[in-house]
Amino acid sequence: MLNHQATLTALVDTLLRDRCLTAGEDPAVWTEAITPFVTQQRAKMPPLTGAAVRLLTLLLDAWPIARGTRPFHRLAPAERQAVTAAWRASRLGPCRDLLRLHDSLVIFAWYTRREEPFMPNQSTM
Repeated sequence: MLNHQATLTALVDTLLRDRCLTAGEDPAVWTEAITPFVTQQRAKMPPLTGAAVRLLTLLLDAWPIARGTRPFHRLAPAERQAVTAAWRASRLGPCRDLLRLHDSLVIFAWYTRREEPFMPNQSTM
């Protein structure tokens, strides 16, 4: 039911839509291009930190289930945006920190790639 990689991909897609994409840009192409970078950066974390981030990612996936709907990775983009907005405003620091971490990684990858002459579906990172 819960799926870490699908949740990470959905989170990258949601953050791209929230923070980076303009009208007319294909979110799927950019999600496919940036998700591997985010995955690689998370793999470089120390084991304890990586485990905590992985656990929080799974908690993000389960959070909508507790509210009576589907896992995060199976929600529509607008529903995912509502979940990330709630986590950004959460009283729990780890929830806010998870979103901040991924915001930073996604925005960094986005702007780095926007300045390079490349096709979005090429895996250069």
